[in-house]
Amino acid sequence: MTLSPQMENRITKIDKLQAKGFAVKTKLNGFIPVLIDKEGKAVSYYGENEDFPGFSWIAFLFGPFVAVQIRDWNYFWYLGICEFISHSSNLIPFFAQKQSFFSLIFGIVIAMGYAYIFPYQRWFFNKSNKKEILRIKSIFIGVLLCFVAVSPSTVLFGN
Repeated sequence: MTLSPQMENRITKIDKLQAKGFAVKTKLNGFIPVLIDKEGKAVSYYGENEDFPGFSWIAFLFGPFVAVQIRDWNYFWYLGICEFISHSSNLIPFFAQKQSFFSLIFGIVIAMGYAYIFPYQRWFFNKSNKKEILRIKSIFIGVLLCFVAVSPSTVLFGN
């Protein structure tokens, strides 16, 4: 497993949080990582906090491919659900007029959300000792899975 120095730093920050008494768990069957403080309360890891791993630009720009690389299949469920919601909003006349704008917003929200979640997903992957999928394979698989994820809503709503 080759990690960039930036990702190694993010993973080290998660390890340090654990040493301080924080716990990293998941909800929705591994779909969303949750950071729990010493008192057992969920803590938001969004935004800038130097103790938290923060935003991953690689995950923001190349989300499907890095998700495949670490076998985070939940990313594609998330993509498919958001695409379905985006297409469903076209049934409302106000949203139908601005469909491309809302599709762009959904795309940015998916990318931003995953950019904050990815360091935790990568941390879980590192703890699992599974073998990483090669980068070149992850590109082909990622494109295929993106197509599969958006296909149901495209077929149902025809756009």
